[in-house]
Amino acid sequence: MNLGSGKGKQFPVLRSLSEDPQGFAVYVCEISGIRCVFPCNDGARTKPRFQFNFVKNDNALVENPSYSGELQLIPEGKFVLVPSELKKAYPNWLGDFSVDVWAKSEISMIDRTWASEADMATSVLSHYDYYERPHHIERGYHRPRSASEMDYVVINSHRWCISVSGRYMDRFLLITELNERLIIKVVFDVASCWPADTLLPEGLKDHLMPFFLDYLSLIQIIPTDGVPESELPPLGFYPSKREEKEIDSEGKTVVEDTSSSEWGW
Repeated sequence: MNLGSGKGKQFPVLRSLSEDPQGFAVYVCEISGIRCVFPCNDGARTKPRFQFNFVKNDNALVENPSYSGELQLIPEGKFVLVPSELKKAYPNWLGDFSVDVWAKSEISMIDRTWASEADMATSVLSHYDYYERPHHIERGYHRPRSASEMDYVVINSHRWCISVSGRYMDRFLLITELNERLIIKVVFDVASCWPADTLLPEGLKDHLMPFFLDYLSLIQIIPTDGVPESELPPLGFYPSKREEKEIDSEGKTVVEDTSSSEWGW
């Protein structure tokens, strides 16, 4: 049985999404002129529309005058974290995840382009301050209190901040800028990987990190200005077996064969 090693712990080898022959589903949407590609599972819940345009108002970025708050691109998704040959031995190694877009101004972040890692750290810590509630003093709750408690990586020219929070440290929060006013927020819940009501095992954060970095490497954030539509990934939701089903920007099945497309979708 393939095992990886943590600090004093033995953990199973993790699945590599980018090398998995079974592939993964893809959700492609456009937000204020930026085409975004997110890997997900076939059963993920996604927005039925794929184009979103935001305008500035006095308080927030909104889709329309009656809407504010986050845009839940993938409200619910789930990845098996181990390769297929280890699923029976480690059935609980699952990562529930979501992908949201937030206006920085709505969650107490610096509402301009972040010029440095320090700007990002300040903004992410302010995000935790914004959400903190009195009941968060309960046993097992954790959130970062300083910039040094978080990790920073640059992947595909985007700086990401990765932090651990939640009851018993079961939530991995991955944040990047979408543009000067918007952020992408990816949350992975991995509590099923260890016994309930116990803290994140020593070494497991480091062990899981390659999976999250692999996931981030597959996200694409593409400004569309000046780029022909034919050179952009097409809008829609594309299952892992993409030859069986194609979805257009209105969520309808495409009948014609698009297998010759440059993108293979």
